[in-house]
Amino acid sequence: METPADGLSTIHVDVPGLRNE
Repeated sequence: METPADGLSTIHVDVPGLRNE
């Protein structure tokens, strides 16, 4: 797995619901 920072970025992009809010 990549660094934790990279993982967070991926999750944010993977979760459209969060960005929708």
